[in-house]
Amino acid sequence: MDIGERPDETAVRECQEETGLTAPGPPRLLATAYGLLGAQWPHSTIGMVFDGVRLTAGQIRGIAPRPEGARPVPCTCPRTSGKP
Repeated sequence: MDIGERPDETAVRECQEETGLTAPGPPRLLATAYGLLGAQWPHSTIGMVFDGVRLTAGQIRGIAPRPEGARPVPCTCPRTSGKP
């Protein structure tokens, strides 16, 4: 998020930078998540999920990360017991 930028503006900009897709209008806020500070992260955080646009099949096929915007992100998934 850039200084002076609203969260919805950040979402639109990041989507355009990383996928080349531009939403036609301001996205709708779907959810927020608040994270408490802890040993691994010294600050509390807030995350926001926005609804973008409905994509056509052609748009979906055309999505490709741009090298300057994409970076690998390490991910660890919790083990599941196989029980529902």
